[in-house]
Amino acid sequence: MSDKSLKLQRYQSQEVQYKQNAAVRLRIVVTDATNIDANIFVFLRSPLNPHTGETSDMFQTIASPYDMEVYPVDEPDENSTYPFFRSNMLELDFPSITLANDAWTRIVAMTQALITASKKLDVLSLVEEVTVGDASAPNPSQSLSDSFSNS
Repeated sequence: MSDKSLKLQRYQSQEVQYKQNAAVRLRIVVTDATNIDANIFVFLRSPLNPHTGETSDMFQTIASPYDMEVYPVDEPDENSTYPFFRSNMLELDFPSITLANDAWTRIVAMTQALITASKKLDVLSLVEEVTVGDASAPNPSQSLSDSFSNS
């Protein structure tokens, strides 16, 4: 297994009080990627708002190894039914520091799960070997038709 790592940088505002509510902004930036793409945050782009003419991007999850292969970086594929894309930066607002801290803890854990899964996918084992075209090898289509005719 090759070494893989990501550095997550956490930026956070102070808790802001506004009337009876509070707000905290959390920004996470992925840097120093080693043997893995830094764009691990999956977003879904909303359809164009007819009133404002703008779209918005909603954070969905930390990418899985599969997501890392299929979703483009920074912009969704225009021809895709589901406009998902990946980015190396995430910014979220929370009503308290406690919830921002909880989100940070979960994001770190999910990022570790991505690294672990990605490392496991790098290890391949021979599970089957078939010789094709050898006259002595059984014909798979013949075996199938034999089994159906015997039923």
